[in-house]
Amino acid sequence: AAGRGRDAGLIAVAGMVLGNGLITLPLSRLAYRWAKARNARAFAMLAFWCTLASVGNLIDYVPIRTFTMESDMGSVRKAFDWSPWTIMIVLGIPTLIILGDFLLRIVPATMAWLFPGNPARRIGIAVLAMAALFGFYGMVGFLEGGPVARLLSQLSLFAVIPAASLLQIALLKRR
Repeated sequence: AAGRGRDAGLIAVAGMVLGNGLITLPLSRLAYRWAKARNARAFAMLAFWCTLASVGNLIDYVPIRTFTMESDMGSVRKAFDWSPWTIMIVLGIPTLIILGDFLLRIVPATMAWLFPGNPARRIGIAVLAMAALFGFYGMVGFLEGGPVARLLSQLSLFAVIPAASLLQIALLKRR
């Protein structure tokens, strides 16, 4: 309303880009490396869950709330006059790369190191992580964002959690 739409857009995207992508995600990975170098498994587990929270916050911005005119993504759309598809490309591609790295490399490697002699625990914690990632963070579309966000949350809960869990089971059985 004050004519500072671009400022509002930058503030809206800062939580995702700065807070999660450039601060908490790298710090949680550094904490994990520090813990692993010192064989501090409990601290490594904490760092893993902080990594999951950072990745989860990324996906609750993009894709879940991308198609809304409310909240942060709505502010980004209005401020830069972007379509949801532009947001999906500009912010979604880095999110997809980070998510892929988390699912394909970080989770299996972390579970294998934390629970070397216990395959059931590796799989159990990995499945719990998928439920947290795509359940807790994927549910935001039920709370805000309109019909597309709700649909994406439903997909996250009923399709992505099972698929990601099966992926983790397959990756962990290969190790």
